[in-house]
Amino acid sequence: MYKLIIGLFGVPGLIMLFASLSLTYATLSFRVNATRTPGVVVDLEPRSGSKGRSTYAHVFEFTDAGGTVRRVTSSSSSRPPAHEVGAPVVVYYDPANPNRAHTAGFMANWFLPCLMGLFGIVFGGIGAAFLVSEIRRLRRRALMRRIGRRVRGEVSRTVMNKNLKIGGKHPWRLHVRWHDPITGKNHTFVSEDLFVDVNGLAGEAIDVLIDSDDPTRYWVDVSALEKSARLNRKAG
Repeated sequence: MYKLIIGLFGVPGLIMLFASLSLTYATLSFRVNATRTPGVVVDLEPRSGSKGRSTYAHVFEFTDAGGTVRRVTSSSSSRPPAHEVGAPVVVYYDPANPNRAHTAGFMANWFLPCLMGLFGIVFGGIGAAFLVSEIRRLRRRALMRRIGRRVRGEVSRTVMNKNLKIGGKHPWRLHVRWHDPITGKNHTFVSEDLFVDVNGLAGEAIDVLIDSDDPTRYWVDVSALEKSARLNRKAG
């Protein structure tokens, strides 16, 4: 389940961050080679927006280096419009293709890269958080399998983790009770989040791998439950 979340959030996040960087690079490269000249907004072109509300792209005119008056429609639109008719604007145009032009300003140049970057950070951050969690989980498993002492505990209860919800489902955690015959102490171990059917597990025996020197370091061995869940999904 965690791998799915990493893919659903991490991959789109990386794609959006890459798109944001690419758009930023393209804008900066255009600015370096473009010619700057004054222009004026001569019209507002309505475009269909969300919920039936129109947005407006400004149409501007400028005179290129050859004396030709050019009219260009902005590729971006907004509501309210970024410029009113008659407003003076700064225009950047490609000397080799003067019709490739845009006005200076946040909406025309930086809105889309910033938007893509913001979504990339949010989606990428969620994916990265789950990735770090997954790496820690796998490392803990590997460590306990290598150094842990296997003890037999009993599932005292199953608890739904309502702080996490994936695909409309909350995961479950097993609370496992174990009595240490050497020290006489009782220990309760909590499993990692499980997206499997845990009905009827209360009272069942389950293995726990613990660090003999520090019982607070442990891993509830849920590998059999996960294997059974995978087989059931394949059978279904």
